[in-house]
Amino acid sequence: MLVLSNVSKVYKGNIALHNISLSIPKGEIVGILGSNGAGKSTLMNIITGYISMSSGDVLIDGMNILDEPDAMKGKIGYLPDTPPLYEEMTVYEYLLFVSKVKKLAKESRENEIQSKLEKLHLIDVQHRLIKNLSKGYKQRVGIAQAILGNPPLIVLDEPTVGLDPTELRNIRKVIKELRETSLVLISSHILSEINSVASYLVIMEKGELVTAGPMDVQSDAAKNLQHKLFIRIKGDSAKIQSILKHIEGVVSIEGQPDSEKECCDFSILYNPNIDIRETLFWELSKHELPILEMNLQGNSLEELFMQTILKKKGE
Repeated sequence: MLVLSNVSKVYKGNIALHNISLSIPKGEIVGILGSNGAGKSTLMNIITGYISMSSGDVLIDGMNILDEPDAMKGKIGYLPDTPPLYEEMTVYEYLLFVSKVKKLAKESRENEIQSKLEKLHLIDVQHRLIKNLSKGYKQRVGIAQAILGNPPLIVLDEPTVGLDPTELRNIRKVIKELRETSLVLISSHILSEINSVASYLVIMEKGELVTAGPMDVQSDAAKNLQHKLFIRIKGDSAKIQSILKHIEGVVSIEGQPDSEKECCDFSILYNPNIDIRETLFWELSKHELPILEMNLQGNSLEELFMQTILKKKGE
């Protein structure tokens, strides 16, 4: 289990993190989302012991990372955004070196290395110099070193960068399997990546925790967001907008480019408790403004993220 209690970080008077508190059990894949400068990397660096916190506590399986730093390093597998590779080594030599640094039992090192080579599809390149590998292969080697020894906490910063679609599917599978033995923290700027592997979601903004919880709960929250409707109408834009904005439940109206000739496209946000479609149809019909297309656009993790962040920025 990972427990954060009032974790804060201040750089030269600037608050990078402010009172972050979380408690996450083993077996979760935690997706950490946030805009640039939200504090994601700072938080991950503190959890791994790479940088110190200004105040607060971080506990892994009940052990404080400050009280027992050497013991903690054996409990954490870490892949930073740039893989920490010694490129003059072969893949096998590097993983052997990492296994020694992690103090894996001598009798189990070989089996553990071969297991990770196979899991990451690196068997065929294990005797090649890392410097001669493609970016995708280097990324896989970085993941292999992070999960070597099956540490209870695995921290992956942008683990899918540089992977082709086939590699991506394999890495997603590997990450999902990790939850059987570990708690996994994964940061990515690609929302679809988080959505495809995470079981628990953390959203950060301005160094603060905005929301956190299981993905199924977050999916329910997405359903309760303002709904979005795309509509294409034939007629004058100003006249159409004056009608739309007076329909009960409409929150905002945004014009969309590239419409058909003599037509206007709009994206409408509306209250989830009011279905505006029937009223919208009759009001436009009354003014002889034909609807050529109307589509509900389902709420997604991206919508949840954007509306949550916009709300925070407006505070």
